Amino acid sequence: MGIKFKSKKKISKIAADYKVTIRKAKKALKEASLEAAKLIWAEAILRTPKDRGDLEGSGEVKPLKPALKHEITFDTDYAAAVHDWSKKVNIGEASRAKEKNGIIVGRKYLTRARDENKKEITEILNKRLRRMLNGTSN
Repeated sequence: MGIKFKSKKKISKIAADYKVTIRKAKKALKEASLEAAKLIWAEAILRTPKDRGDLEGSGEVKPLKPALKHEITFDTDYAAAVHDWSKKVNIGEASRAKEKNGIIVGRKYLTRARDENKKEITEILNKRLRRMLNGTSN
């Protein structure tokens, strides 16, 4: 007992459709990964303390291999130290202005940007995959 196909052409068509679907899914996931990384980066900037804006201005999103991963970096001598503050520190006027808008500034700015936006990140992934499955773009 086994499965019999009437035509090798039908099998080839199924295999070709499968490959196209996988290629489209990878593209959708790559786009979703970049969009999610940019969201986290922008949200992290909102949470960084601000004096002159050096830390805010040093952030960037870098693609990694494999292509579905991205690295979000802040490139100042003190970026890691600020992220890992172990206690509340006195922040400047520009940082206090951010906090007046309900944003917690400082400690774990990048981690909190990711954790506080998990729902939005999931929505980005779902949106991209739905578009791919429905055959629409962007």
